[in-house]
Amino acid sequence: MDEARAGRARLGPHNQHARPVSVSAGPAASYRLPFGKYKGSPVSALPDDYLQWLSTRILREPLCSVVRRELQTRGQKLEIQTVDARLQEARKQGFFLVQEGQEIEVRAYQQWCVASGTPSVCVSLGATVAIVAISYVGVVEPLAPLSYIRQTLTERWPSYDPQLLPPASIVLVGIPRADIMKVMPELALLVRKSDLSCPAPAIGDCP
Repeated sequence: MDEARAGRARLGPHNQHARPVSVSAGPAASYRLPFGKYKGSPVSALPDDYLQWLSTRILREPLCSVVRRELQTRGQKLEIQTVDARLQEARKQGFFLVQEGQEIEVRAYQQWCVASGTPSVCVSLGATVAIVAISYVGVVEPLAPLSYIRQTLTERWPSYDPQLLPPASIVLVGIPRADIMKVMPELALLVRKSDLSCPAPAIGDCP
């Protein structure tokens, strides 16, 4: 539950005080990963598949350069994904994935969502579980009251304990990391589907 509380605070739409992890530059042999399942391990000691996965993330300096050099050293021609590329991916799939501890990356995605009037759906991946924050900040006319959307999510995924988070967000916690890619396409579709409506007889706060 401590992880869940911490994640809610980090993924809040108005988290303006988040700061990137402070790290020092250096070669892959001495630079240690500041987050994730291999936190504290030298980049040079990371498995190939994890290093390849890192190359698809938005990485801050000096980690970006360290990973790039290590890939070159291993003879792998993988490019670090740009911010724009990740945003395009998020817009296409309907949600934004980020590693726990790197939630500062979410800001660019949320800014785009506010500017376009689109709900933001952010996923923070922890070591074993994930947290999903759905924000309607900037959405002029939500498809339905948040209480109804929360009820719908609760009926579909009761074990993830959807909760309202002021001013206009819903948070789901405790989603097994292994299941996140099975859950998210359906969740993103449910959040954004154009026919999500609120039946007045069933929900008191519906217009």
